[in-house]
Amino acid sequence: MTFLNSLLHCHLRESGRPGHAAKRSPWMPALAAMTRKVAFALLAIAGLSSAAFASALDDNLTNALRDAYALPGAELTLSVQLDAPVPVELAAFADNARLANVALDKTSGHFSVMALLPSGAPVARLPISGQVTATAEVPVLRDMVTRGQLVGQELIDYALVPANRLGGGIVVDVADMVGQAARRTLHPGRPIRSADLMPPIVVPKNKLVSMVYEVGALHLTARGRTLTDGGAGAVIKVLNIDSNRTVDALVIDDGTVAVVRSQQP
Repeated sequence: MTFLNSLLHCHLRESGRPGHAAKRSPWMPALAAMTRKVAFALLAIAGLSSAAFASALDDNLTNALRDAYALPGAELTLSVQLDAPVPVELAAFADNARLANVALDKTSGHFSVMALLPSGAPVARLPISGQVTATAEVPVLRDMVTRGQLVGQELIDYALVPANRLGGGIVVDVADMVGQAARRTLHPGRPIRSADLMPPIVVPKNKLVSMVYEVGALHLTARGRTLTDGGAGAVIKVLNIDSNRTVDALVIDDGTVAVVRSQQP
């Protein structure tokens, strides 16, 4: 760049001897103008090479940082700012560079990575660091939902959430919400965790059900009353009305539960 800058600021000397007026050749202004045009062209080429490298590097770096957030299924939007620009002389090696040792602080957004350049590059390794801001569009609720209420498509909205708030268990796919029931009261506009949802309630609390107990050829039935609610396949507490004994039972349908085999009704 020093050479290019010198071209931009160069002045051609006019001929003449000490004590005599200098003579300006008619071609000198044209030559000076041409020199500056060449310098500007070289600067433009250098800038394009640097931009091409940055573009290739950005793609690889963005993908590596997206993987580092470890949020499968989330549509992340990343904005990356490098601490220092990449040297122009490495532009030709951008396409074949590999990234290794990716380290990301999800709280602060600071990252570091080692770019492994192919043979023939001026250097074999190029340390890169910078700052990344990541957001994700996640499904949230439009209105408050109470325990046991089904989450329908009409209740779904979307919100942009910083990726550092999307810890483990946050629902990022709307398909994992629609058709599920709220395990507790859920508020609108907030990310939902998988633990906040459950299968739709099939058997409500205090419902009279038929208790079934089977072991081999043995088949027993009894009357029961549910002490907790639950969806199909859930294990709930059921009170045997005849023996006044509480057992764990598997919900079969809205009127039948199967007593866990380790117990008797």
